[in-house]
Amino acid sequence: MRRSTSQVEVLIVCLALLGASSSQAYEPPKATVKVNTPQGFEVSIPDEPGISLFAFHGKLNMEMDDLSDQTWATDIVKSRNGRWIYRNRQQKLNPGDILYYWTTVRYNGLDYHNYNQQHQIGQNDAQSKNDAQSQNDAQSQNDAQSQNDAQSQNYAQNQNGAQSQNDVQSQNGAQSQNDVQSQNDAQNQNMDRQNITINLKSKSGSHLPIIINGNPTINIFVT
Repeated sequence: MRRSTSQVEVLIVCLALLGASSSQAYEPPKATVKVNTPQGFEVSIPDEPGISLFAFHGKLNMEMDDLSDQTWATDIVKSRNGRWIYRNRQQKLNPGDILYYWTTVRYNGLDYHNYNQQHQIGQNDAQSKNDAQSQNDAQSQNDAQSQNDAQSQNYAQNQNGAQSQNDVQSQNGAQSQNDVQSQNDAQNQNMDRQNITINLKSKSGSHLPIIINGNPTINIFVT
């Protein structure tokens, strides 16, 4: 009886040790610090199955004594684009600054901590900020150039359209002027045909018919 009891006790102890060792075997991922431009920073870890919370506690240029001694403290309850991200949009980090922080990862319902972490802002971080700013400036310049090109193209098209419209109007005006001139010429020609003066001379009196455009009109008695 005592032997069976001893075996059960040993089994319980082994299971407890196995469970403790398995829970302690999980190591929370190390956080990555990213400096944003023109200000702000991000602290994040990659997402993986079992994580349900990521907490960040941080302070700038001063170490933390405990979780109550902090400038920033936030619990992140949802991952985005495959990462758990704490994002600060106000604080500007300069080369030489040191970000002291602690992180907590809740994995399968248990909290795992990474204490006494720090990240010193270096020239590479500043270079990344400058590169991002230069890229944004270049993009803005390209956008402005594209907009100017589009405006120039539209102006040229409008100018060509106006020129074409003026050409059509000029052509129509010239055609109308030619039509009016042709009409006036025809009217003048008809008037010339109608205003016919006939001088009749005869020694003896006779009736002479006057024919205009092939049609007899009146008889003139000549003496």
